[in-house]
Amino acid sequence: MPEGQDEWRRWLRQELHIFTIPRLVVYVGKHHFVLSPEMELIRNHWPSEDFLTLIRDNWDIYSGWLEANNHCSWPQAWESSRIQLQKQIASFKVQCKGTPRSYPLDQTVLPTVLQNDGEKVAKYFRVIDIPDPGEPSWAFLERFGVIVQPSATLFLQVLETAKKMACETEWVGFYEKIQIYASQEKATVKKAFAENPLIFIPENPFRAAQWSRPDNCIWSSPSFFKRTPTLVDNYPSCRAFFQDILGVQDADLQTALDELLLTSKSDGLDYFVKLFTYLNRHTSANARALITRSTEKFKTKPVFPIDTKGERPAVHHLGSISAESIWYIADRLHLREKFRGRIPLLAFDNDQLEKMKWIYLLPSMTKRSLSNLVVCKPLPGLKSTLHERLTSLLRGRAKHIVLLVPDPAARQKLSTN
Repeated sequence: MPEGQDEWRRWLRQELHIFTIPRLVVYVGKHHFVLSPEMELIRNHWPSEDFLTLIRDNWDIYSGWLEANNHCSWPQAWESSRIQLQKQIASFKVQCKGTPRSYPLDQTVLPTVLQNDGEKVAKYFRVIDIPDPGEPSWAFLERFGVIVQPSATLFLQVLETAKKMACETEWVGFYEKIQIYASQEKATVKKAFAENPLIFIPENPFRAAQWSRPDNCIWSSPSFFKRTPTLVDNYPSCRAFFQDILGVQDADLQTALDELLLTSKSDGLDYFVKLFTYLNRHTSANARALITRSTEKFKTKPVFPIDTKGERPAVHHLGSISAESIWYIADRLHLREKFRGRIPLLAFDNDQLEKMKWIYLLPSMTKRSLSNLVVCKPLPGLKSTLHERLTSLLRGRAKHIVLLVPDPAARQKLSTN
């Protein structure tokens, strides 16, 4: 090109408004401009990819009316015209991949954003159809609302769209994508999940599928828990996202109490043994207040497995701690043997009860213990007999027991006898 040709064309364009390409705008006032008629004609009759390519190839010229200039102050009328023109182009409908319909430019995504999993998420998003989408020169489309970079916000939108469409899909892929970019948009992601239930919990035999918020989820729990939804079972690759970003916790004492309040007779004795033992391991001085707060629930919700037949340990019904629920704790072996099948007893055996001390934190539980209720009296006329094994055991230890007597005289007397 001859020397000075560029300056000559720039002068023709700026001073005489003579263009060698289609004009983007025409002035309707000193500082007020609108989209030119020829550009309107092109937009209405050209394929959208050709229209966008025209703007791309001449962006160095067209950007003068579309980008804010921080180096100089334009009159308000000029700035208003620029904003209006940008909105107008953003609203133009363009062709998208995989659909005969056209969509507004500002509702589309650049194909390169979804290049690694385009088929999986393209049905949830409008992917703009343009030639050579990997060309860096398409970055200008971001000014019109086109998403040109992957982000947590993008995949949040995809997740919300898929949820609204009630699609059957592998949700783990969405959470893995959000996890990649979540650290850069932590506040936005936390806010989105806190305000909307966006965590999918698949169905199981005890509950239907549901959408939950982070504060209603548990990352992991003991394997025998049946009704507590745990994310590690469905999304093991997303621990960093759910725990580090969203703050989802592992199961704790409150989780176990909630699990207990959802039990039923059909769960079986073994399940109750594991759950009551787990509660005991997680009960501490700080947990007393938590169990105390649950007292009213234990009064109205039967959760204690009761054995009424005594043939073998089994759960025949569930009892509560209300006064109307009649059942007892056979806390001594001989009492269990005597009263089994005669009165309703807590179904746990004595070894199991030793690992469930937490139940005595609940009100009036000691009043259900047979050791506090039963008085042993020998029947008149019966001849007593020595228990040979225990008698021999005590005789063998007698000299040691005598040493525990504090009075010297009494100790001497016992030693001589």
